[in-house]
Formats: sequence, structure tokens, C-alpha cells
Amino acid sequence: MRRFAVPMVLGALAITAVSSRAEAQYVFFGGGPSIPIGDFKSNTDFSAKTGWLLQGGIGVDIGSRGLFIEAEGFFGSNSHKDTGNFKEKTNIIAFMGALGYSFGADDAKVNPYILAGAGIVGHQFRSDDDTAVEETENKFGFTGGAGLAFRLNETARFWVEARVISSKGTSVIPIMAGVTIDLGGGGN
Repeated sequence: MRRFAVPMVLGALAITAVSSRAEAQYVFFGGGPSIPIGDFKSNTDFSAKTGWLLQGGIGVDIGSRGLFIEAEGFFGSNSHKDTGNFKEKTNIIAFMGALGYSFGADDAKVNPYILAGAGIVGHQFRSDDDTAVEETENKFGFTGGAGLAFRLNETARFWVEARVISSKGTSVIPIMAGVTIDLGGGGN
């Protein structure tokens, strides 16, 4: 966990800096299945299965027309296909900054949106074999996705999105749903 301390502190500082200049702030959280792709799915030494991913963060609307910036964190886990008598899994811990655009009027019932960003993706491999292997790697990663936000009331939205989170050797497509809560101003 110590290897994640620096990214966590940097993420907290970024959130503080962004939110101190906010026009409209919001928090969001959600989760869903995490589908492995690329080498993470088809590695000959291990093959990750569909797992789960949780997300949370803070966002700020930039200006009055659709543009937003977010600081987001992710935590999830994917177990591995049959590796003998041992249970193996990979935990994914990621911290990203993202820039996005929400289409349509702020008071619309449904707003499609897109986003893209970059940050740090941590890949933590664990095995319960006799040696209790645990390896952690932190690498540069990127994210991109699209979704729909449904207005529930003046301060809350329900959202569904598909995105990719990828770094060298660890790539997943999470399909997530969650809630955004407006903390003041116009909302996302």
C-alpha cells in the first residue's frame, strides 16, 4: 500500500486545487463489471477473468457550457483463470485526471457525455501459493469513455458509462453505473 501513498497524496492535492477554484462542484461514485482486454486477458502465464471496479471522485464544471474536469480514483479486482491449486488475482488501483464534455442543456433530462484522461494505474498481483507472491507495479495509464447522465432532481444524477482504463500490461473495459451529487452551482 505504501507504493500508492504518493499518488494518493498527489491526487488529494489536485482535488483541493481544482475544487478551490470551482464554479460548480460535484462528487460521484459508482461501480460495475471490469472486462479484461489485450495482454491482461490473454497472457500465457495468467489470464484475467471479468472482475469488478469501483469509482469515486470530484468534478468541476468549467464555464457555463458542458466542459468539465474530474479527479477520479478506481479500485477493482480480477481473478485469474485456472492456475492449478492456487488462487491468483490482480487488484487495480488507479488515479486519473480527466477532461470531458457534456452535451445538451444543463436542465435536460438526459445528457450524453465523453471524457478522456491520464494518470497512474497500479497493478497488484497476489497469489496464495506456498510463496504468497505479491508484486506491485505503478505505470502511466490513460482512460477514455462515454456515458449518459439522467437527471433525478436538482442535485442528483444517475449515470451509466463504458470506458477503457489502460496501462502497459493492464487494460480493462469497465461498464459502470453510479450517482453524481451536485455540491453547488449548476451541476454536471
